[in-house]
Parts: sequence; C-alpha cells; structure tokens
Amino acid sequence: MKRLVLAPLSNTIYYATVNEKSHTMKPNTRIDITDNAVACVFEWFMNQMEGKEEFSICYPSTGFELVMRRKDATNHPTVDSILAVNELKKNALLELIERFKDTYKYCSLAHKPDFEQILSTLYSIVYQMEGENK
Repeated sequence: MKRLVLAPLSNTIYYATVNEKSHTMKPNTRIDITDNAVACVFEWFMNQMEGKEEFSICYPSTGFELVMRRKDATNHPTVDSILAVNELKKNALLELIERFKDTYKYCSLAHKPDFEQILSTLYSIVYQMEGENK
C-alpha cells in the first residue's frame, strides 16, 4: 500500500510502498517528498491565517502545539530600503564599468570582443536595475 512515511533516523518524509504486516517500506519504491510536504503544510497554514494573527493545531495524544503567527511588520524590508540597496548596487556596477573601460584601452585586439561583450552585459544589468527602480 502506498503511504506517506517519516523515516525517523533521517527525518525524511517519503511516499513509499509499505508492507502492512511488517510496517516497513520497500526501499526501491520510496520517493523523498520532504521539501514538498513541508511547503504544502506551510501553505495550508497560511490559508488558515485569513483574518487572523495566529493559528495553531494540536495533534492528539502529544504534548505539542504547532503555531503560525504573522511576522512583525518591522521585520519586512520597505520599498525604500530595497530601492536604496539597488541604487548602491547600480553605483558599484557603474564604477566597475568605468574601471573596465580603462582596462579595455590597454587590452590586445584579440581580447577586445570579450571585453565588449562583458561591457554590454554590465550595461544591460544597469539598464534593468534602472527600470526596476521606477
């Protein structure tokens, strides 16, 4: 029978064929779904948060409670702080371009196409960053 199984030693969630008599999984049929399972449960929790600051569940016969609560708004970056960081990155790229242009003057003819390609790429990154900041 196919089931979800937690392997306690590795803390891995598998989708596997399980022998109902011995309660063991057949190793050649198991698929590691840990990341997908955790992501699904996280999304399920977020859906339960509609209009709430906190949501919790308790599993029967355990002494544990699983709680999701909204993060404090002060932990989220503001648009202005993101734009400021992007402006710093853009300025650093522009400085790099200027240094690259100085080096380009002295490079051999064989390397000029490579330098031109790199400069073109750097300029296109700056252009994209300017578009994102608008």
